[in-house]
Amino acid sequence: MKFDVVKASFWLTFAFSLTGALLKLQKLEFSGVFMTLGILALITLIVSCLLEINESKTIDGTEKFMWTIGFVFFWFITAIVYFISGRKRILKQTSIKN
Repeated sequence: MKFDVVKASFWLTFAFSLTGALLKLQKLEFSGVFMTLGILALITLIVSCLLEINESKTIDGTEKFMWTIGFVFFWFITAIVYFISGRKRILKQTSIKN
């Protein structure tokens, strides 16, 4: 079984950000550490998804542009849509295989 960076970074972003937010609400000092880890996982998620999208030969340039805009501005919603409907189709003929 191969390690999937995209899925792992999505769940790490979700877990660290949620934990950091809950700790921030409780006014604990080390909440910033979890928020920082969440941001690093988010950057990893966005970069790995954009690499998969831009390596794809099954979609045209307009769709690649729309996925890029979606990940930059609406990353959470776009990541969910990407996992549910777009990822299998996008990864069909890429050089990056899962």
